[in-house]
Amino acid sequence: MESQLKAFQGLRYRIIYESRNCGTFAAVSLASAFLNASDIMMVTVSDLIIEDGSYKDSVIKAKEIAKNGAIANIVRDLSVEDVYDHAGIYICMVGTFNHSLQKIFPDVCQLKKKARRRLKTVRRNIVVPENIMEQFPHFRMQAELFARMDNVVPVEAHFNYKDMDDVYDVSELGTAVYEKNIISNNCEDVLLINTASKHLVVANSINDIAVVNTDDATYISDREHIDDIKAIAKEHIEEYKPYFESSKVMFRQWGMHEILSSTEHYKVKKVTIYPKMSMKLHKHEHRLESWTIVEGTATIQIGNEVKEYTKNDTVSVPIGVPHRVSNLTDSNVIIIETGIGEIMSEVEFEKKKDTDFVNIDEDSSLVSIPDIMRLEPAFKDNLWGGTKLRTVFGKKCDYDVIGESWELSAHPDGQSVIASGIFTGMYFGEFIEKYGHDVVGWKSSSLDRFPVLIKFIDAKKDLSIQIHPDDDYALEIENEFGKNEMWYVVDCEPGAFLYCGLKKDSSKEEIRERIENNTITDILNKIEVHKGDCVMVKAGTIHAIGAGILICEIQQNSNCTYRMYDYDRKDKFGNKRELHIDKAIDVVDVKKYKPFISDNKDVPEGAEVLVSCKYFECYKYVLGSDVAEADHASDIEDNCYNTENVRNTGKVNISVDAMSFRSVIVIDGSGKIAVGNNTMDYKAGDSFFVTAGEKVINLEGTGTVIVTKV
Repeated sequence: MESQLKAFQGLRYRIIYESRNCGTFAAVSLASAFLNASDIMMVTVSDLIIEDGSYKDSVIKAKEIAKNGAIANIVRDLSVEDVYDHAGIYICMVGTFNHSLQKIFPDVCQLKKKARRRLKTVRRNIVVPENIMEQFPHFRMQAELFARMDNVVPVEAHFNYKDMDDVYDVSELGTAVYEKNIISNNCEDVLLINTASKHLVVANSINDIAVVNTDDATYISDREHIDDIKAIAKEHIEEYKPYFESSKVMFRQWGMHEILSSTEHYKVKKVTIYPKMSMKLHKHEHRLESWTIVEGTATIQIGNEVKEYTKNDTVSVPIGVPHRVSNLTDSNVIIIETGIGEIMSEVEFEKKKDTDFVNIDEDSSLVSIPDIMRLEPAFKDNLWGGTKLRTVFGKKCDYDVIGESWELSAHPDGQSVIASGIFTGMYFGEFIEKYGHDVVGWKSSSLDRFPVLIKFIDAKKDLSIQIHPDDDYALEIENEFGKNEMWYVVDCEPGAFLYCGLKKDSSKEEIRERIENNTITDILNKIEVHKGDCVMVKAGTIHAIGAGILICEIQQNSNCTYRMYDYDRKDKFGNKRELHIDKAIDVVDVKKYKPFISDNKDVPEGAEVLVSCKYFECYKYVLGSDVAEADHASDIEDNCYNTENVRNTGKVNISVDAMSFRSVIVIDGSGKIAVGNNTMDYKAGDSFFVTAGEKVINLEGTGTVIVTKV
């Protein structure tokens, strides 16, 4: 399964493993818990033979129907009365699926939410424990759910398919011949499949037989017992593993390789490394290899030496020497690899933790971790969101509206992805889990999770009135950090405002009453904001971002938010969003709002302090500016920090130490950022992660950046 997913270049995925078989209902329901409401979800099966026609065109047509709120059901024949007797391909928006699920199986929706909170989602592979799986109903998705929905739209398949799990499906047309190099003479009700390009299959005067021939094995069975191959393979897998599991084409996270020729002591492969991907560092104790680059530019490490190689260059890899190929370009790298040695098996270097293989997942000492990495965000399609993250920052996202982009995030609800160097394509949380002790710095190394989360927020409409708990409450009740956060106003419309805290002392009873009678905003502290303003929101503070504000938010690594009031709004499916009034009342600070005062000692040269607290420190640097920002209204001083630009020549050097990593968020401008030997361009909206250690961040260009540490 994982190998097939890796065939899609650049695809980010997670695999959810079930500890027990509960049918497709549980599998699809759980999978939907890891997606946003506007994501398009395709439910299909793994044992279809797609014969001809345009599979892609049919899927695209179904996708367009799904965008309009329907569940597209790809069927073979629209004239068939029972359209649910089909391939089992459904395409819909996740929100559409969840909306229908809520109406038909509301208890399952609650179960799904509970399971989602309990599952560890940093890793690519998620194992669902037995005690969770046993709570899900045990039945097939299409029979019990899709067949009961009133918004399923059939889409005729423009391709032929056969279900290999159903003997009657593969035999319904009588004699069937697939692929080439087959001679069938005087045969009836025979299924012939030949995938071996250099072998001829001849069938003569046989009836009711299935023959499947590959390069590695031949399977012969009567048609009634064709599915017995699954049990047979399972019974003999250890004895004949090479025949059951081998394949000429193997897919990896970094690319793929195809076996061109092989014997017991040599193997020739065509190796493809996808753009911005890298092999793991490994070595062989039983064979030497020779690589010839036939396409692209490869960055190859052999031992401690790293060099670039181009077309027609040849590289030799001795026995026992750690090596890997990286592709730092935007095009595929193709290599012809020749291996010669005693053991040519593809599993040679995957045997446990012995000397045959040194895996970067297990031995980080062999990994040269870059000093700086560019990050790509995870997106959220909040109903109050707009389009500024796309139009202002050039964020690439297909959502109609984007409320948030999680720029530096190891949180399971939305992880950033590394977009530069050897770790390109890796989830940031996965990277931190593997190498955190080497990169986060000693202040964070004792924590069981990454300490901060940084995002952009585009509030086209008012956000809900909400509140965040502190660490003590959140860790006990939600198994999350609490949430203290800082808002930096990137831009805003004239007259834009936010709420932060209470105008005067109140009580939990009054707050609850005002929520019920829709007057909660009457007692909130209203702050008119301007570009460059900064507001600290402590845990327990009632708050809300108003419409027309673009914000950079730096916060604790938590998604624990209690929604108190939402103006009776409904989502696109007509549902009111869930409120958490009881929990909000538990944690609310009922005292009059007091502005947070930062500890401004030890301010880095050339920086302005935005916030300095026990959870994070945020500093602002402005490059290439001669003009300070204008002063704002007099009441700003009592509510937030009105920062002024630091004048400089367009160059800033920022020191990094072993205490903490650094996050660099570009608010506006453009230029170059360099750490050590790593230099990259930067532009507005970019996010960079700089590892802890004695080093210097060199910025040259124009614009405003925010640097965060813990």
